[in-house]
Amino acid sequence: MDPGLLYIDVCCLCRPFDDQRYLRIKLETDALYLILEQIIRQKYQLMYSKVHVIEINAIENIVEKNELFTLLKKTGKLIHPKNIKNIQERAEELHSKGLGLADAAHLAFAESGTNFFISCDDAFLKKGNKYPKIPMLNPIEFCI
Repeated sequence: MDPGLLYIDVCCLCRPFDDQRYLRIKLETDALYLILEQIIRQKYQLMYSKVHVIEINAIENIVEKNELFTLLKKTGKLIHPKNIKNIQERAEELHSKGLGLADAAHLAFAESGTNFFISCDDAFLKKGNKYPKIPMLNPIEFCI
């Protein structure tokens, strides 16, 4: 597996649309932009799943939704799992351990075909890091 395969969840991809007056949000946005710059330079590959598509489709802001789909289309690659049953089983296992359904599905997809999971969701990172098969990091931590 390529060491540069990244799975960035939707809450992190949406960081530029959050209120940038807060220092943490601004720092995470800047870190995300650094990561995306490296993706464009092909140091890393952005991977995404059908869970991304479902979550982005639920975004009401049409500009945000369109920008996210454009980002995925231009820089991302859809994960085509070899065995969807394994992903479903792993998602169910993670969900039974306290992860939300969408979070469990994201992590299961990420584990099936990437090397790093990046999120801004502290609660998810805390829970997910109890059972990871890949490193789970905040974008700032990833950049450091």
